[in-house]
Amino acid sequence: AWTLSLNRTDNNLRWILDNVTMNFVSGSGNADTNLSLNKWVEIAGNLFRDINDDDQWSYAEGIVDANVTVSSTTFGPVDLTTDVIGTWRVFVPVNDTYEVFASKDGYSNGSTTIEVEYTANNSDIELVAGVVSVGGEISHVLPSEWALISDDINLVLMPESGLSFASVTPTKVLDNGAWNGTWEADVDPGNWVLYATYDGSEGQFAAMTLVDAAVAEGGEADVMLSTASMLPITTSWTDYDGVDRTLGDSSLMSEGGHLTFSSGSAFSWNQTVDSNGEVSLLLPAGEYSFSGTFTTNEHGVNMTYNGGKSADVVGGGVESPEQEVLFVVEEDTSISFSVGSDHVTITQSEEDVDHFTIIDNGEVDSENDD
Repeated sequence: AWTLSLNRTDNNLRWILDNVTMNFVSGSGNADTNLSLNKWVEIAGNLFRDINDDDQWSYAEGIVDANVTVSSTTFGPVDLTTDVIGTWRVFVPVNDTYEVFASKDGYSNGSTTIEVEYTANNSDIELVAGVVSVGGEISHVLPSEWALISDDINLVLMPESGLSFASVTPTKVLDNGAWNGTWEADVDPGNWVLYATYDGSEGQFAAMTLVDAAVAEGGEADVMLSTASMLPITTSWTDYDGVDRTLGDSSLMSEGGHLTFSSGSAFSWNQTVDSNGEVSLLLPAGEYSFSGTFTTNEHGVNMTYNGGKSADVVGGGVESPEQEVLFVVEEDTSISFSVGSDHVTITQSEEDVDHFTIIDNGEVDSENDD
């Protein structure tokens, strides 16, 4: 009596033979036996939170340690846990329909249906994180002046660069009708930049700090106002026709069109400009960098412009010199070759838009789309 079994996996395909018991007699009196294998394939997917609003999973958006259950009318349920990038995977028998259910504390539940035929399959599931509470306290480097400026302090929570959320105005928590500096807000989980400013008769003060709003937990951050200065910034770029323009010409841009500010390695945020392509920010003393990129379509060609600069803000109300961010087109000097039976076609980068064909008799034909 023999028991036969098989379990072989090649990449995302698997063949299985469950235990089959057979009896053999000595000699040659045993008939040939055919065994049927069951084919399984791998199904997989990613759980993600779409923080950049592109409806696609990316490594930074994966949800770690989430619960995933896979089942069908004849299979499972199988309980899984997502890995460090939000991925789950499991082998299942072919020719069946599988239900995938995903959950994690702090997120809405998600589900999908996967119809499996004879090939591997995958499906991503987006989970939505619930709103969380954040808060903290604003203080002043000169506490004795707090009562003079508190009513005119402006607060805003800006999403860190890369997040698609809108800015939020925190609520000032009053104590017997007066604000003692405590603030609170309800936000989507993620990194936020708390920006506090005062620009009035008592001087110019500002503060910035990072607020980490964790899923299902929220977060807290305290910050102190210090002397600040205004940083004025202008923008400029020249289009294909030689016309001088600014970031304010947003109608000409298919992608981009804002500045990304960075305060060292601490945090960064996106900043829009006015219709003239200008912006002035009241910032605490320190070094800041600001850059941007955008794409236009000119004469049928997609052109990408980049620009960036850095500046020191000294504080103390001393206005910083005006900074101009000049955007220039990204150059592409690549050349491609296409070899035919009697010619070679050389195509330059699409910014030059030149095409040359070398004929086998040595003559050169040239066409310039300009």
